[in-house]
Amino acid sequence: MILFEERKYFINKLVLSMLLVLLGVVLAGVYQQVVNDIPFGAQPLSDTALVVVSLMPFTLLLMMFLISMKVRMDETGLFFRIIPFQRRYHVYYWEEVACVCLKHYDGSSEIKVPFGSNTKGCKGLQLVLKDGNKIFFSSTKTEELAQVLKQLSVKGIVRTEAEAEEK
Repeated sequence: MILFEERKYFINKLVLSMLLVLLGVVLAGVYQQVVNDIPFGAQPLSDTALVVVSLMPFTLLLMMFLISMKVRMDETGLFFRIIPFQRRYHVYYWEEVACVCLKHYDGSSEIKVPFGSNTKGCKGLQLVLKDGNKIFFSSTKTEELAQVLKQLSVKGIVRTEAEAEEK
């Protein structure tokens, strides 16, 4: 049974606005040169090249909306994958985890951040593996995460940082 699930998209407002402006300029150039037969710029590209160039910002925009990271937790572990690049989930089983906690990620290098796991915000879940590695997953649902961690801790499935320090 899935206890927690979150899907995060790689949409950055600044990059999105810059790509929209670039797409607007390129499309205006395509319209001016291809439809109105007026050269676009001092050294205009051929019509075909201009249309191909206009596909680049459109493709980047499309990728921003299609690429996402899906994270889920159940009683066996934490699963994540980056859609559409990974078909299967990568798993951290709770047996591999020494302790878990909610953290505020400050960018320190001691924590490994899997590609895409810090897409939104700097609050999230930190896993401390038994081999000493620390892995961080950002989340916009920290309250829900806290409830799930409490639930898993009560069942004895995971140890929180406070429990790990007591032993």
